[in-house]
Amino acid sequence: MQAYADIGIRAAVAPMADDDDLVVQYAKKRGYSLDDTFFAQRHDVRPNIDEQTNIMETFFAKWHNTQNGRLQCLTGPSGIQWCSSEFFEQQCDLARRYKGMIHTHVLESEIQAKVCNEVLGKTGIEFLYDCGALGPDVSLAHCVWLTDKDIDILAETKTMVIHNPAANLKLGSGLAPIRKMLDKGVIVGIGTDGSASSDNQNMFEMLKLTGLIHNLSYKNADKWLSAREVVNMATANSGLIMGLYETLGRIKPDCLADLVLLNLDTPNLTPLNDAYKALVFCETGASVDTVIVNGSIVVKEGILRTVDEKDLLDEIRTAVRRRGSSCNYLSDDEVNKAIEAFTAFMEHCGR
Repeated sequence: MQAYADIGIRAAVAPMADDDDLVVQYAKKRGYSLDDTFFAQRHDVRPNIDEQTNIMETFFAKWHNTQNGRLQCLTGPSGIQWCSSEFFEQQCDLARRYKGMIHTHVLESEIQAKVCNEVLGKTGIEFLYDCGALGPDVSLAHCVWLTDKDIDILAETKTMVIHNPAANLKLGSGLAPIRKMLDKGVIVGIGTDGSASSDNQNMFEMLKLTGLIHNLSYKNADKWLSAREVVNMATANSGLIMGLYETLGRIKPDCLADLVLLNLDTPNLTPLNDAYKALVFCETGASVDTVIVNGSIVVKEGILRTVDEKDLLDEIRTAVRRRGSSCNYLSDDEVNKAIEAFTAFMEHCGR
């Protein structure tokens, strides 16, 4: 959080936390023991629910709505398959006491949907509804494997969704039903997911992927996402998901002074026939000249002005070179063993 404060970015941060593993339980019922994999064993050193809630409370007390509101705290139960109903309820109660938001990853893969249906006896969305973990203060990443009833529940509760197209493609998760959600009135924004799932945080890449991959779902081009819809998802809708209602992602009086200025004298934006289509299908980020956050210039002439970017990159390289001798990392055998066990289980369940 200190780094976000120093660099000048607007950030709403949801530390991932969990207390269970329904996937391991489901695998065991299917005759596939995953208990001896490092991924399952991570829970052996996990703090209990009350300890995790206390840690999160300290986080909120120190950082929520600091830097003139530029930094926000969210609770981050990591996913339905990794959290008990009690854990979801505690995390939601904490966020709401601080008038904060809740963020979780939902039904990214088919196996997660199968786990919810079999272990919980209901869909993941129905589970969250029963926990009181849906509403206009909740954002759900992914939402790939939804039923039509799930989409209706999201619309009725005004729960918001974050589409992560690159991560869903890289991990082979599937295509989220974005058109169905938008047509039902669900607020859908655009994200990148973390670097472990999607490599970088280039939002312009996400705009293009969002504008293209869903064309495969419909023969009728009228059902394809338009460039204007995609830009609205990435700006106004994503502002709503940040909890900054009507003040972020729009350029009008009384809105927050968060602006990105692009140089029109670049190959990507020449000729500028349609600004929306150019942003979605042509721009890569190379045209970004100035970034203003909360009225302060963070990037000018394409250069980060708040911290020395070269020094920061050098620090990262040094840390990576040093970590091999200073940390106890998993061996290749341990990683391969876990991959083999999970792969066998996934193939058995049809992914």
